[in-house]
Amino acid sequence: LSIWRHGPDRGPAATPESLPNASITHAPMAAPHQHKPGTGTSSCLLCCVLLVVGLLCPIQEPEKPPKTPPPPSLPKPSPLARKAPARDRPLEPRRTPGLPGPTKIALLQRARERATKGAVTLVVAGHAHLELLLNWLVAYERHSSNWVIGCLDTALAAFLQERRIPCVLVPNQSGPLVPGLRLQERARRRGWSEARPRASVWESRMRMVLCLLRASYNVTIADTDAVFLSDASSWLSGFDLVASRGNFPEWCSERWGASLCLGLARFNTGVHVTSLTKHLVERTQSLRDDQRAVNYVLHEANINWVREASDDGAAPLLFATSSSIAAGFTRKATVGLLPHGAFVRDCSVDTRGAVVVHCASASHSADAKREALERASAWALRDDWRDVAAGPDASAYLRGLSRTYTVPLGKILRIYEKKK
Repeated sequence: LSIWRHGPDRGPAATPESLPNASITHAPMAAPHQHKPGTGTSSCLLCCVLLVVGLLCPIQEPEKPPKTPPPPSLPKPSPLARKAPARDRPLEPRRTPGLPGPTKIALLQRARERATKGAVTLVVAGHAHLELLLNWLVAYERHSSNWVIGCLDTALAAFLQERRIPCVLVPNQSGPLVPGLRLQERARRRGWSEARPRASVWESRMRMVLCLLRASYNVTIADTDAVFLSDASSWLSGFDLVASRGNFPEWCSERWGASLCLGLARFNTGVHVTSLTKHLVERTQSLRDDQRAVNYVLHEANINWVREASDDGAAPLLFATSSSIAAGFTRKATVGLLPHGAFVRDCSVDTRGAVVVHCASASHSADAKREALERASAWALRDDWRDVAAGPDASAYLRGLSRTYTVPLGKILRIYEKKK
């Protein structure tokens, strides 16, 4: 301010009054700003304060914690490195085996085409049992048409396709699979390495049953030698699981008096039935036999049977002398055992009036099963069936395969009395 007023080192500033003889030309200029006394000093103090605060702030700022160095990257395992032993690896969640996509689509399509009141009857066979399968179809076609066939090999599928009989090719029957517990031990003893056993037929059938149950179908399964002589649909309701009677496995006969035979069984749709079937698939996969599996699963579920036998010390169920449905209960499911008089397993007894005949034979060969069915009057296939040409559809072809139906004598008398 002093410099602006007096100039640098020049003493008092010159004014117009101090120059009397000079001619002065006044230039237009703005009047100087009049500062209030004390304003400049306060501004300088404020600047000094801000400067000091700015210098002190970095000093007072807390130090940041040092960054943790990243962990050293582990070297990637070599693709040739060997895996850890199975006992050292973490257990993976167990998945219920299902059906491949194309097989599932084909199965559900056949079920939509053939279902009657939401129910289908599933029969699985291979080319070795072609004659038994045709006999089963001829007898079943006389009263029902809701059958679905699962083919175990391409030879049977080609034969049926030429005769316009729809068939679902069952998967995993030609390629190697991980064998079940019993077959693992057998493979170890026999030294199997590459040519491992094929998938169990019963395991594949139970996979198909589970698929149909999830699609809300009631599923009846039948063996090719379980011949339907009349409609059995009225017997197959009222329980979650309905099955014919058998005597295998042996421990079931000793403990219960009879066992569930899956040569003829019905799975009625429901949440508990689907859960039971899922468990049954897993047990069939390990035991390689669905009948062993279903009885074992029910034993694990602590099934309670309504006593049929009059003797309190005997087993609760009857076998060959049973005449009514036996009821069993678990915590979540109900089970019904069909009477042996209507669903015959032991064909040494009288088979007149039977609904389904499923003869037990000493041998599991197709010839032995045919002889047993012929003795029980349950063979409906004509002898020259190989010479029958394909018809316009499956039903026409099956009618052409049927031989003259022999009506039991008692039914002939009843029909005669009604006409008279």
